[in-house]
Amino acid sequence: MLRYRMRLACGLLLLGAVGASLASSFALRSAIRSTSAELRSPLTPRSAAFGVWWALYALLVGRAAQTALAPRGASAPAEAATVLLAASLLVTAAWVPVFAAWRRPLVAAVLLTVALALALAAAVVDCARTDFVDAPVAHAASGAYAGWLLVATTLGVDIAARARGAHGIPRAAAAAVGVVAAAAAAALPNPALGLPVAWGLALVPEMGRAEA
Repeated sequence: MLRYRMRLACGLLLLGAVGASLASSFALRSAIRSTSAELRSPLTPRSAAFGVWWALYALLVGRAAQTALAPRGASAPAEAATVLLAASLLVTAAWVPVFAAWRRPLVAAVLLTVALALALAAAVVDCARTDFVDAPVAHAASGAYAGWLLVATTLGVDIAARARGAHGIPRAAAAAVGVVAAAAAAALPNPALGLPVAWGLALVPEMGRAEA
């Protein structure tokens, strides 16, 4: 009974964090668009790239349900990783007003870095699970979410640097993010981690141009 309550609590926590992230983004969607246009970076992907969030939310909801309703009970690593993902999502929910409403790109970049660290920790903790075949949605959720946050954090750091009058991240360094993601995906192993990175970088118009 205790294990059931634990995994149910973890699943509900992740579900609530998804709701908080969605609510924050929806409430400030106009401010997000205007601030993103004002603080645009050469590394900003086309708007279509951000549609990946819907796939990520679906995977995370699936993970929440899989954790809460697992017939054999979620393992301790699964529960720990789920809590880390929930914490990361709550940080992204806080990122929205900081970036879009208060326009504090440096603080926003710090929040994204924290969210990325939590998501990567979740993906690493998931490595200790032995149910990859039984829980593909859970593994895909942690990997894909961490991969997209890697893209978002790279963009956030570039925006923060440019807002403070510094040089942004060179495109060659941004492209190296893809190499890092591929290496991490192979090392974990979690192939889902590399897919959002490839998607995001492929939709950056500046990536195909020569460095000035």
